[in-house]
Amino acid sequence: WTQGTGGNTTYTMQYPVYANGLWVCGSFNHGMWWSEDGKAWTQGTGGNTVYTMQFPVYANGLWVCGSNGVGMWWSEDGKAWTQGTGDNTTYYMQYLVNANGLWVCGSANVGMWWSEDGKAWTQGTGGNTTYTMQHLVYANGLWVCSSAHGMWWSEDGKAWTQGATTTYS
Repeated sequence: WTQGTGGNTTYTMQYPVYANGLWVCGSFNHGMWWSEDGKAWTQGTGGNTVYTMQFPVYANGLWVCGSNGVGMWWSEDGKAWTQGTGDNTTYYMQYLVNANGLWVCGSANVGMWWSEDGKAWTQGTGGNTTYTMQHLVYANGLWVCSSAHGMWWSEDGKAWTQGATTTYS
C-alpha cells in the first residue's frame, strides 16, 4: 500500500466510492475529496470543507452524501458541493440509498428523510422520527431500515411503519 497524495494525508478519510470515472471520499471534519486516479486527492469545494462528510452515493448523474450535523449535500461533478434544502440541514444524516426513483436517508434521532431529486429533502412520516435510523436497504419493492428500536419498513420510502415485535421473558 502507498499513501495517496494531496492535503488528505493527515485526515481521517472514510467510505470511498468509485462511479462515473471519479473516486469520491468523505472525511472527518474536512469535507469531501475527489480523485481521478485514486492516488492524488483534491478537496472538494463548497461549504462542506469543514464538516464530516460520509456515505457518498452516485446515481442518475448526481453525487449525494450525508454529513454530521449539517444535513445532506449534492454535487453534479463530485467536486463542487452544495447543501441540500429541507429541515434536515442541522441533522446527522447517514445511510443513504437511491432506488426506485427515490433518494432515502436515515438519520440520528430524527428518523427517515426522502428526496426525489437528491437536493430537496422531506422528513418521512411514522413513529420513527425520534430514533436513529441506520442500515437502510431497498429490495423487492420494499424499503427496510434497522434502528435502536427495532426494524422499520416502507413501501414508498416516505411513510414508515415499525415491524412487529415479540416480547421475550
